[in-house]
Amino acid sequence: MRHLYRSFCLLKSVTPLLGLIILATSCGKDPAVDPDTDGTVRIAKECTSGLKPVNIVITGDGFLEEDYATGGAFDQAANRAIDALFSVEPFKTYSAYFRVQTVTAYSEERGATLKNASTKTNTIFGVTLDGGSSTGMSGKDDKVFDYAKKAQGITATELKQTVVIVISNYVQYAGTTYSYSDGRSIAYIALSSGTSQLTRFGNVVVHEAGGHGFGRLADEYYNSNSGNINNDPDALLEIIEWQDRGYDQNVSLTPLHSKCPWNFIFTLPQYQSDYHIVSTIEGGALFAEGVWRPEPISCMNDNRLYFNAPSRVAIVKRIVEIAGTSFSMQEFIDKDYDRFNTPAVLTSHAKAAAEEGFTPLAPPVRIR
Repeated sequence: MRHLYRSFCLLKSVTPLLGLIILATSCGKDPAVDPDTDGTVRIAKECTSGLKPVNIVITGDGFLEEDYATGGAFDQAANRAIDALFSVEPFKTYSAYFRVQTVTAYSEERGATLKNASTKTNTIFGVTLDGGSSTGMSGKDDKVFDYAKKAQGITATELKQTVVIVISNYVQYAGTTYSYSDGRSIAYIALSSGTSQLTRFGNVVVHEAGGHGFGRLADEYYNSNSGNINNDPDALLEIIEWQDRGYDQNVSLTPLHSKCPWNFIFTLPQYQSDYHIVSTIEGGALFAEGVWRPEPISCMNDNRLYFNAPSRVAIVKRIVEIAGTSFSMQEFIDKDYDRFNTPAVLTSHAKAAAEEGFTPLAPPVRIR
């Protein structure tokens, strides 16, 4: 049985068309011509709301020094990631709370290493793709965190509230998010070659960085042959443990409306008018039985650019908590422009894989 998470101990070593605002912090040197500018920080998007910024740091693996030139390959990829994330609710509505920074990280070679290849590609973070039928990725987490701390305001403490996105300069549909129990997270994302609406680069960014990394959400993937989670004690205990930490608030181990993590939605005055699609629907967290999800279909289910209502609540709670403001359910509802269950969810809700042959992304790696 495939577990929901691969766990390790700590010993394991806005809006669309948003452009990059270049504010180099290394004496104005051009990283395209000066090798001393490895680690240069740029403000891609500044926050304008909240008592403190909600930080996202983007860096790259497998990009050469010249690829970091202004408007070059890395900037283009970073812009695509930013545009994708802030085109989706609730990130779109709450975009003013976010500061997005990029950090240059020079590799000796372009590309990435394939897990079973006889040779390795010499890249700064050693990103490795599982290959084959797996969409899994890994890298040198400690080194990624070291580079992230070069960004403005990213102390060791702030890093625990920061999502780091590592864009791998390798064309393949792949992505994996690593979340640490102290709050740190890294979303490794390849330059997806997917051409369908569910496997494009932007969809992977939203699922991995927005859903797993920032929202701390579980996968809602499953198939009819994936069994019952109650027959896999390790996977069951994983969900229980991480829900106690505040993660995985979009899956439930009970179908009872009164006891699922999103029970508050059923008592809202707006439930029948605006949130009636929310229920407890069996199938999620890679299991067909014993796990329930809130809505028939959403981003954590097949990568579509739509988060279900409980997931949107979880994301907004994190935003305002980090920003130093208070969460109000009424304010959330007033700003919840997806509450009428837009075509993003209604167009196809009969099954998890909206496209025949759809391949789920690798499960998040949770590190105690």
